[in-house]
Amino acid sequence: MSKKKWCGLLAILMAVSIVFTSGALRPVNVYAETIADLQEQSEEHQKKLEEINQQIEEAEANKADALEQKNLLDQQADVLRSQISNAQQQIDALEAELADNQQKEESQYDLFCRQVRDEEERGTASFWSVIFKATSFSDLLGRIDFINEVAEHDQSVINDLRQLRQQMQADRQALEEQRSQLESRQTELDSQLEAATQLIAKYNETADGLNDLAAQEKAAADELDAQIQARREEENRNNGGDNSGGGGGGGGSGSDETPSSDGYIWPSDCRLITSGYGGRDQPTPGASTNHMGVDIGASYGSYIYAVKSGTVVGSKYSWGGYGNYVEIDHGNGNFTLYAHMSERLVEVGEHVEQGEVIGLCGSTGISTGPHVHYEIWENYSRINPLNRLPGYIPYWW
Repeated sequence: MSKKKWCGLLAILMAVSIVFTSGALRPVNVYAETIADLQEQSEEHQKKLEEINQQIEEAEANKADALEQKNLLDQQADVLRSQISNAQQQIDALEAELADNQQKEESQYDLFCRQVRDEEERGTASFWSVIFKATSFSDLLGRIDFINEVAEHDQSVINDLRQLRQQMQADRQALEEQRSQLESRQTELDSQLEAATQLIAKYNETADGLNDLAAQEKAAADELDAQIQARREEENRNNGGDNSGGGGGGGGSGSDETPSSDGYIWPSDCRLITSGYGGRDQPTPGASTNHMGVDIGASYGSYIYAVKSGTVVGSKYSWGGYGNYVEIDHGNGNFTLYAHMSERLVEVGEHVEQGEVIGLCGSTGISTGPHVHYEIWENYSRINPLNRLPGYIPYWW
């Protein structure tokens, strides 16, 4: 198995170890003081969940590569087994021919020896009797030639059989060497197949462990989201079901945009959407692949407005990816969140009016450049902000 694939597996196993040891599965802090604290914890779990899912995808991709390589090795092993079987069949055929040739050689040699013994027993009389039976000189020469031809033929047959035996023995030796080489290659392939099988098992084990971690991270995030919803419902009840009123303060006057039919205005003067809601490719390491809001391509330092009146329930720097962000409770389970600010201009507890400047566009947190990350919650659940942003310009135009 290639060194690259073993290194890939080692990297995944180390990543899993880091997730375990970095407190990924620490208990949810049920005593967090603010909704913002709970939301930051939820973001951390969501981020780790995305990292784990990426590791799962990598493990599955590496397993697919290992399976492909194992299939190739299986095919090569099948070819080798066929070649070894073929070589063995040829060896067996040569063994049979050698045995048959040996029998013929021995029979021919026995015949030749019997002829010699017969001549010796008859002595020279037999030879002279053949000579004296000649009726003429030419008949005599013919009889002598015949005797020589018989002797030469017998010796030639024996020599041919011996040469054939030597050639067949050489062929058998070559085939046995070929078979030995093929068997040695098969042993090597068997070792590679075993390594590939073990690697696939490791990837399966790693993926199973990562899936367990992902399930635990998701459960922790879901628990935090439930706590956030409960806190918001409790605050809403304590505030008489409406957060449109409240204390003074805020960032000052801002947008005079006319609200849409849903009562929202744009959080920025820019209308360009650079990243939509939901699934997406990861724009930068650590960023989400399941975008919980939309990104508006505003310029650095431009104003960010409150889309509705409400009470600021979050204004802080988040290490979970948002950077500087502000969250506003608009009452009745409706919230908006504005992230990656270069500067926050409102504090928790302040009442803000629709269109009031609450911060300046920036690129804090996990970000690829200045923009406004904007989220909407209605009835305590996230929705696609594009449904409340008329006249937006999609980035793909």
